Amino acid sequence: MQPGPVPHRRGSQRKKRLTARARWEREIGWEYIQAIGQAGREVDEDDLPPPLGWEAAIWTLYARLCTQWRTGGNGRATGLDYNPAIALMQHWGWDIDLGLELLQAVEGEALNPPLEKRS
Repeated sequence: MQPGPVPHRRGSQRKKRLTARARWEREIGWEYIQAIGQAGREVDEDDLPPPLGWEAAIWTLYARLCTQWRTGGNGRATGLDYNPAIALMQHWGWDIDLGLELLQAVEGEALNPPLEKRS
């Protein structure tokens, strides 16, 4: 499935929902939602991930790339490998600069550990 086009500009708040979704994935995640269901409890709507509108296209790209991390000498992820990202964006006809800017918002949040886990 090919995601839709990425709008050229959405103002300064275009990254808010992407970073909120990445934070939700890192801090809560689908495992928590599944555990609620397995415990026989109702899932509260507030526990679900933030909805995405036009940002779903970028999230689809991230979902395809989330196994393509570059690592440093200590074995920790340092960032995504942008080569496959750029290839996909070119294939889909996206603006590469904008696509990378939005992908980097997700990447930065994914790499940013919660405060209590920072060393």
